[in-house]
Amino acid sequence: AYGAPTQRFGAVLEGAVRAFRAARARLVQRLVPRGARILDVGCGRGLFLRLLRERGYQVRGTELSEATRRNAYADVPIDAGELTAASYPPGSFDLI
Repeated sequence: AYGAPTQRFGAVLEGAVRAFRAARARLVQRLVPRGARILDVGCGRGLFLRLLRERGYQVRGTELSEATRRNAYADVPIDAGELTAASYPPGSFDLI
């Protein structure tokens, strides 16, 4: 279950989640050229994607639940449903 996009957990755990996502975004930044197209499968509320977009990446996410997608950051493109039902053409993403 996801609450509002700005906070899902208590303050301490929320800080740890944000630090972990920021570290992952820095890793991507070191390994993947800016402007790359990135898909995050099971992206939750889209925090990781938001951080990547701020760094110059093209981002998209997937989530099983429409309710989770509705509670995600509104400015992050997220598709709801089974990944196998998604119709991404081959070569749509540089990193998944």
